[in-house]
Amino acid sequence: MRKADIITGIFLMVLAAGVMIEAGTYAHRGVQIEYFGPAFFPRILAIALILCAGLLVINALRKQALRRVEFIDRRGLGRLALAIAVGIVYWLAIDYTGFLIGSPIFLFVLMTVLGARSWLQRIATSLAAPLALWAIFEYFLVISLPESQVLYLLFGES
Repeated sequence: MRKADIITGIFLMVLAAGVMIEAGTYAHRGVQIEYFGPAFFPRILAIALILCAGLLVINALRKQALRRVEFIDRRGLGRLALAIAVGIVYWLAIDYTGFLIGSPIFLFVLMTVLGARSWLQRIATSLAAPLALWAIFEYFLVISLPESQVLYLLFGES
């Protein structure tokens, strides 16, 4: 497991470095703000990935890697396949449903597929998380998320 952790950690650090380089090209696109803009969020995520991957490598070098788990529950593979299918449907539908309509539906369905039991938790999370993300992207990062084509067809453009 040590060798796998080291290889995975190095791969993730290289991947994050690629994200940092690609995010640098975003500076010439979209709305620009002095400190924040389209490159800010990907860079934050890349830095977090570099830190976590670095910790993985350090733990592996200090021989504190997790023990190998050899058991795979086959029921989990069915849920994984269903979750991937739900994600693909969301990805294909997001341009039509828009972020604020499609994301709560996607989260509710995904939490149901993955086994969340509480109706209240599923409803609250599927409404609160997209609203919070939308506010962060719209007002803090100044990046517009997909708007609903369905609402444009029903009500016209405002």
